[in-house]
Amino acid sequence: MEAVFIALVILGICFTVFKLIRQDHWTIRFFDFPLVQIVLLNTTILIGYSVVVEEWTVLKIILFILLALCILNDIRVIYPYTTIARKESKSFSNKSDLANKINILVSNVYQNNEEYAKLLELIDYEDPDIVITLETNKEWEKRLNKLEKKYPFNHKIPLENMYGMHLFSRLKLANIQERYLIQEDVPSLVCDVQLPGGREVKLYSVHPKPPSPTENEFSTSRDGELYKIALEIQDIETPVIVAGDLNDVAWSHSTRMFQRLSGLRDPRKGRGFFNTFNANIPLLRWPLDHIFHSAHFGLLDIKRHPHVGSDHFPMGAELILNPLKKEKDEPAAEEEELEEAREKIVEAEE
Repeated sequence: MEAVFIALVILGICFTVFKLIRQDHWTIRFFDFPLVQIVLLNTTILIGYSVVVEEWTVLKIILFILLALCILNDIRVIYPYTTIARKESKSFSNKSDLANKINILVSNVYQNNEEYAKLLELIDYEDPDIVITLETNKEWEKRLNKLEKKYPFNHKIPLENMYGMHLFSRLKLANIQERYLIQEDVPSLVCDVQLPGGREVKLYSVHPKPPSPTENEFSTSRDGELYKIALEIQDIETPVIVAGDLNDVAWSHSTRMFQRLSGLRDPRKGRGFFNTFNANIPLLRWPLDHIFHSAHFGLLDIKRHPHVGSDHFPMGAELILNPLKKEKDEPAAEEEELEEAREKIVEAEE
């Protein structure tokens, strides 16, 4: 039994070490995702190890210390997303300021999901200003067309490759751009949204491919797309929102890089994980669907919506232009991070 636990301790250490390797292959990047599960697993292993060891040699003590340090490091990474951490997005409660408020719902519907009514009922109940759907094909478009009465401004990209995207808005949209930043079959959208009070907001809708054996073997294209958008946002002075399924967890190096490059805030921080995937497997869930915003906004509400038949839960956030008048956070990225981002973009485009 002791030998088994020694092997488990070494394996647990490897789980953390793998995440520290700056390598894009999916077999390495996968370990970014189940970080909470790894912390729980490694803690269980450490407790079991301390019980079964009969004679503590120097090697066994070193293994104990290394695994304990791995657990502490992983807790450090996920701590900002717990409810006891500092909130990155300032909370506001004045929902009556309709002129400066925007409510967004993002749903990766899962293309083969046929429970169309569940999403339509959710939209009817939540009554968001903007609905972004991902993995929506022609059949989903046909089912969602009834939304046009309530959401007269829209843009549709029906695709059969799991990367379709539809945008519905009751707020006026302008300068809509359908873009294929890195891969020719993976779209993203950027447009200007006019709030009822007249202010314009730049909205990005994104859904890059994940690193996986069935999608992209490497995370390069996903990271390159996120970094390209982040660098673009650096030059935008107006309020900005980025929403979608990033196929990346909130605490990964690449998502944290995206935040540091763009200067955007994550309303999850200090409020919880809001795990959106996998909706069908409770023990294997992590936060893949995101709504980031510039410092122009405060947060009225953030929620993970109920199951709609997809492998993702919908994600929602209600934002309001910050009455404290803070305009923009300057990007926190250092020069070496900027260089890393530029190199990743070039690599992805090649």
